[in-house]
Amino acid sequence: MWKTIARGEVWKGEVRNRAKDGSHCWVDTTIVPFVDSEKRPYQYVAIRTDITEQIELKAQMEQERERLAMSEKMASLGILSAGIAHEIGNPLGALRGRLEMLGAAVGSGGSSDELAKKTAEVGVELVD
Repeated sequence: MWKTIARGEVWKGEVRNRAKDGSHCWVDTTIVPFVDSEKRPYQYVAIRTDITEQIELKAQMEQERERLAMSEKMASLGILSAGIAHEIGNPLGALRGRLEMLGAAVGSGGSSDELAKKTAEVGVELVD
């Protein structure tokens, strides 16, 4: 900023100022130097507009964007987790049912060995 206006050129930008009470404010500033016949600045005019509210709103919007992005990631993770649980749960449920049948067949005694063997084979197929 100082180099620009020292060359006699107009400077424009946003500046963070400190007020007398110690608080900070943002101003959109344009500084126009008045130059003498040798192109040296001898006086300046500053045009300033308080933009503190806009800067604070931008910061809040950025925080909201970050929160939204994190929320979307968490939702995607939840969908993925539900899909994985479903993919694992279905075969396990079928396997549990077959194992219950196997337990009932073995526990009943008698000629249930062939039924127990078939039930175990089906359970192994489900796991593969």
